[in-house]
Amino acid sequence: MAWAAVDVVNAYGMSLFVGVPIIMGYTTGWIDSYYDVDIPRSTRIAMISPIVVCIVLVAVAFEGLICLLMAAPIAFGCVLIGALIGVWTSHSSYLGKSIYLSSSPIVAFPLLMLWEAASLPPSPLLHVRSEVIVNAPIQTVWNNVISFPKISPPQQLMFKAGIAYPIDAEISGRGVGAVRHCNFSTGEFVEPITTWDEPRLLQFSVAKEPEPMKELSPYKIHPPHLEGYLKCERGEFRLIPLPGGRTEMIGTTWYRDNIWPQEYWSLYSNAIIHNIHMRVLNHIKTVSERS
Repeated sequence: MAWAAVDVVNAYGMSLFVGVPIIMGYTTGWIDSYYDVDIPRSTRIAMISPIVVCIVLVAVAFEGLICLLMAAPIAFGCVLIGALIGVWTSHSSYLGKSIYLSSSPIVAFPLLMLWEAASLPPSPLLHVRSEVIVNAPIQTVWNNVISFPKISPPQQLMFKAGIAYPIDAEISGRGVGAVRHCNFSTGEFVEPITTWDEPRLLQFSVAKEPEPMKELSPYKIHPPHLEGYLKCERGEFRLIPLPGGRTEMIGTTWYRDNIWPQEYWSLYSNAIIHNIHMRVLNHIKTVSERS
């Protein structure tokens, strides 16, 4: 089912992250309680199924460990729901002993995948805003915004685990039409400048972006979700002068997340982008205050 959702219909959606775990729990709960109802036992057995599936997906180089860990909370919750439905179905006077009716959710799953792939709406434009106060004048901060030297190696666990992180930035040209290059651990962001209001506002589009992470895996893998499912569209640095020669520096990124349910996955993407912002903003703050 996971292979069909990803490689056949190309949908990282509700059918993959909600439907597959519910079917896993449903099937296990139905089989285990067919002759003897023991809800605690059935749910315990059902909870083993996503662990086994995750081990298999990593072992066959289908997926990496990071995204499986991210999906684990919603997967285990859906497995539990499926197991309870399976136990109830198994002992329903109408459904329990009919293999045809009881297996209908499994049979209907391919139709759910096809319907979702055809009906998913365009992903909304999301944004993340982060800010710091710099004890340096606005022009000094501006000079370090448009380009900055290498940042020290990251200490955060998410970056050490493989999430892409910024290293340094340089700019070619000045004014609108200049191109800023922000180097990440997985590649390069190419950012054509669209607004150059020195020293207050720098806005740019994203012409090229690297992969968002390197998956933890014993193999060198490249799962489809690393290509275009998290798409950065534009960004800006906004500088506001404050009394006492200080500067408020605000960084904002606008992006689209094409993995559903978005309410769940945006919790991760917002946190990751905010940590990337703060790595850059705090570095610019340090460099500006030293100078």
